[in-house]
Amino acid sequence: MTEFSPSLPGPEPQCGPESAASPWPERITVHALDPRHGDRQLSAAGEHTLMELLRDRGMSVMALCGGGMSCGTCHVHVPQPWAGRIAPASEEETAILEGCERYEPGRSRLSCQVRLEPALDGVRLAVIGE
Repeated sequence: MTEFSPSLPGPEPQCGPESAASPWPERITVHALDPRHGDRQLSAAGEHTLMELLRDRGMSVMALCGGGMSCGTCHVHVPQPWAGRIAPASEEETAILEGCERYEPGRSRLSCQVRLEPALDGVRLAVIGE
């Protein structure tokens, strides 16, 4: 399993709507280990996918299909207990993941299929981005 550093670089630009009308008053924090960028703490408010947050922050997520669940280039590993807080992968997502070189059952997810929600606040993951 990949280790995460407790000290992450300075504040990250914020993603998502900042209006008082947002259904989520809190921000969702994601701790991402990226092969090119190291440990990063990212933050978003509102309804976004994990892929959108990672891509928009310049992480190693190519997202060639733009979130259409057809390429596998937004592959991430999500360890337990975090993986258990995400809705299970669909058969279609699992089929795409099984074709990825670094597929790990129970940990591999397409970040385009993971909605950021309060239960994932503080999630730790590794960007695979094949």
